[in-house]
Parts: sequence; C-alpha cells; structure tokens
Amino acid sequence: MTSARTFICVSLMWTLCAAVTAQAQPAAKTWRLGMLTVNPRPTLAASTIYTAFLRELRSLGYREGENLVIEWRHTDGDLNRPAQEAAALMAWNPDAVFTVSGTNAIALRDASRTVPIIVGVGGDLVGMRLAATLARPGGNVTGQQLLSPDLAVKRVELLKELLPKLQRVAILHGEAQVDHGFYDRIVADLQSAAPAVGVKVLRFMAKDADDLDSAFREMKAGKADEAAVVYKQDLQKYPQNPWSLFGLAEALKASGKSDEAQAARRNYERGWAKADFEMVASCLCVK
Repeated sequence: MTSARTFICVSLMWTLCAAVTAQAQPAAKTWRLGMLTVNPRPTLAASTIYTAFLRELRSLGYREGENLVIEWRHTDGDLNRPAQEAAALMAWNPDAVFTVSGTNAIALRDASRTVPIIVGVGGDLVGMRLAATLARPGGNVTGQQLLSPDLAVKRVELLKELLPKLQRVAILHGEAQVDHGFYDRIVADLQSAAPAVGVKVLRFMAKDADDLDSAFREMKAGKADEAAVVYKQDLQKYPQNPWSLFGLAEALKASGKSDEAQAARRNYERGWAKADFEMVASCLCVK
C-alpha cells in the first residue's frame, strides 16, 4: 500500500510539474496554480502527499509565497458545485489547474479550452471525451485514468488468484448522479472479463450510509436466490429430501419471498413432522 501511494504521489507531481514547466520560466513571473478538489485545502501536517507535492515544486524552482500562488477550490462532494467552482478558478486566470476527478475535469474543460488541466486520478478520460486517446490527448486536458479493459481483466485475475474458490464478486458504489458513466464502464469491463475465470460480477448501489444495510440485504438475497435454485433442482430428483426442503424454505425467506417460503416450510413440516431430530440448518452435498 505504501509503495502504491508513493507511486501515485510521484506520478501526480511529475504530471503537474511537467505541465507547469512546459514553458520557459521568466525570472520575474509569478505562477498561478489552481486546485479543484472535493475537500478543502489540507494542512501540511495532515497531508504527507501535499507536503511532498510542494517540496517537489520547490525543487523545480516554484516556491509558494515567492513565485507561485495557489488558489484552492473545493466542492464538499456537492455534485452541483463543480461548474461554479471551475468557473471561479478560470476567472482567476491560472497558468494551470490540477484536479483529481473526471467530473471536476469536465467542469474545468467547459470553463476553459485553453488553460492546461491536469487530472491526477480520473476514471475514463477517453470515455468522458476529455482526451482523444491516452497517447495523444489533444485539447487542454491530460493526466491519468483508472479504467481500461486490460486493467479489468488483471483485477479479476488477481482476485481469482488470491481466492481460487471465488465465484461471485459484488461491486458496491454510491449514487451516480453525475458520474458520466464511470460506474457503468467499470462494471461492464469487469463483467466482460469475469467469465473467463469463472466469476460472476454483481452490482449494488447505496445512495448514502442509511442505504448500506439495504444493499447488503440485496447481496444476501442474491446468494439466497442461487441457493433456492440448487435446492429446487435437488428436490426434482429427491422430493422428500429433508435438507433440501428445509434449505429451500430458508433460502426463499432470505430472498424476501415470504409466501413461497411459508409454502416450502409447510411441505417440510408435513413430511418430517415426526422426525426424531430438529433441523436447524441445511446441508446439500453434491459430488
């Protein structure tokens, strides 16, 4: 994790500094760097990445308070604010603007087609039409993106390598009001790659923290649905199998299908009411 953070930090600093230093540096010029992020400007003590960022700029001759001014704008996660904050930044006439979101980058690009915009970590710059291609972005936007079909394949392969018995992967994400198709693309890439390694990818969404319980219930219900199918298949061969009768009732109950669950429970109780043991869990063993 530390090495990954170091790599990202160095990559971001290199990308931004390369954009700023693309022009000759007049001795008397004061450079203006805009920043558009989700959160307010962190204190130096709270952000080792930002401290390293400023240190790298100083090593290249750009010193905040001397020949560099940084204007920091943030959205607080409000999806209605990127356009407003982007317009304010561009009105400030920066030499370059740095952001860490594809949504923010779109707002910045819409506010200016000439000011260089560096995206530290974007979802799909090409898919969002912020760049023509990764090799030749064109326009005034450049940076790094997280999504690509090749990366999706590798992510699924790594999961399967870590968990050889893996069959189902759940993707849980927040509400995508203005994500410009980010989640659609990442899910589509993963679902395309998954069958090759025998994995199924399922998608779930939570609007906020209050929706998490509901999302996890949906995941559990999805697994229960698959279990119900297995129990029904077994009951076609062995109609009075107590394990499958009991398991079907429990699976239907977990799926929220109360009427079907009650009917299945009655079938179990009719056939096994006089049994000399109490069923508390199902066991289906298939060779």
